[in-house]
Amino acid sequence: MMPRRKAVIALALAVLLVGCDRRDSSGAAESIRLATTTSTDSSGLLDVLLPAFRDETGIEVQVMPMGTGKALRTARDGNCDVVLVHAPQAEREFVREGWGVDRRPVMYNDFEMALWRQAGVAPEGRWYRSVGMGMGRTLIVANEIGAYVLADRATFLKFRGRIDLVVLVAGDETLHNPYGVIAVSPQKWPHVKYAQAKRFIEFLTSEQARRIIGGYRIDGEVLFHPWPQQARPKPAGQDAGLDRRPQTSRTPPLDARYLLSCVQMSLVCSLTATALAVLAGAPVGLLLGRRRFPGRRALLVGAHTGMAVPTVVIGLVVYGLLTRAGPLGSLGMIYSAKAVILGEFALGFPIIVALLSSAAAGLDPKLEMTARTLGAGRLRLFWTVVREAKVGLIAATMSAFGRLCSELGIAMMVGGNMEYHTRTMTTAIAVETAGGEFAHALALGLILLLIALGVNVAAQIFRLPRLSGGRAEVRGQAAATRGAGDVL
Repeated sequence: MMPRRKAVIALALAVLLVGCDRRDSSGAAESIRLATTTSTDSSGLLDVLLPAFRDETGIEVQVMPMGTGKALRTARDGNCDVVLVHAPQAEREFVREGWGVDRRPVMYNDFEMALWRQAGVAPEGRWYRSVGMGMGRTLIVANEIGAYVLADRATFLKFRGRIDLVVLVAGDETLHNPYGVIAVSPQKWPHVKYAQAKRFIEFLTSEQARRIIGGYRIDGEVLFHPWPQQARPKPAGQDAGLDRRPQTSRTPPLDARYLLSCVQMSLVCSLTATALAVLAGAPVGLLLGRRRFPGRRALLVGAHTGMAVPTVVIGLVVYGLLTRAGPLGSLGMIYSAKAVILGEFALGFPIIVALLSSAAAGLDPKLEMTARTLGAGRLRLFWTVVREAKVGLIAATMSAFGRLCSELGIAMMVGGNMEYHTRTMTTAIAVETAGGEFAHALALGLILLLIALGVNVAAQIFRLPRLSGGRAEVRGQAAATRGAGDVL
């Protein structure tokens, strides 16, 4: 049995060590972080633009899809190197305040949030629904509830095969929606990779990029127009450039490299965080379960309360600590695997402490006394208690791992959900569902279930003690006898 246990432990350590080196499989030696709108990400344009940039420069671009406001805020906090957004007034203000440099127009399509202000209508009341999600998810929600929706051309064309919505207005001058790229100012944040960001800006405004942007189509229709462009879209009613009829399309297969990246990221983060939580929490749990001292009850209440804290709250606290403007911002950990591990450790630690303290409290109260009588030293006494609490320790570890592997809030908030870098299975499920790829989301969910099954099977390898009368068999005296004479 011991060789088998050692093999399992060695395998787990190998997974952790391999996963800690998060160098992308592309082998890129340099990388920059791009905060951009969900429309550029969900449209698929970046999937053709970024490989061309990487091939030309060797620089990997880590994409963080989010709303324009959040992207600019991320840049203000120094948590990215470059932004690609579509809010000209906000972009000019961003540059005027000194947060960004080298702002250049890149492309445009149809969509303008300032339309409400131009129309003199306040978007509020029972008739208005603010979804608060990406453009793709907003289209799906509108399709489900039968609502009108303002959407950009690119995302609509990408999702057209999954929805029944039809275009009512397109191509009007008021819908002109320009996208601009801006580097984060190195004067504000010296740590940013300005040289690499500038190369990215030069690439996006190059003739090569304009050809890629103008040539990117879905069902033969253009999603974005490169800047500058001689001809602007004609007003609706003349030639909106859109086939307004609903389309049908097949769900593309789930990319194997993408799938393995999500699975690896989930396992690396959750296994590492669980291991750290066990190392730090097990002694605390055993102490709370076997000793009586002032403040013990308050610590137990704190541990059990920690088990119920929502993951988004933990994510918010960790984000506040690690963001570049936060007290630990100089560590440069935000939007990385390390940040996810730290957040998940904060989630798993109270689980280990609370469950293990309950298990330790149920052991034979005479265990330590018997061991000391037989001459066990402090170290042997500690391992005797650990062995007797093995059932509880394994149960606590399994519970913590299951919670960490399935959490979403922490990974999304402090990991940035960057494809091939910090995207886990749970964040991938959220992305695929928001993108209408329900088959992909179900496949990832099935993998999560298989992992849960695997954890339970692995636990049986260690041959848990048989249960008698609902309690684990106590072998404290025998354990203490084995430790007799080992006096510190």
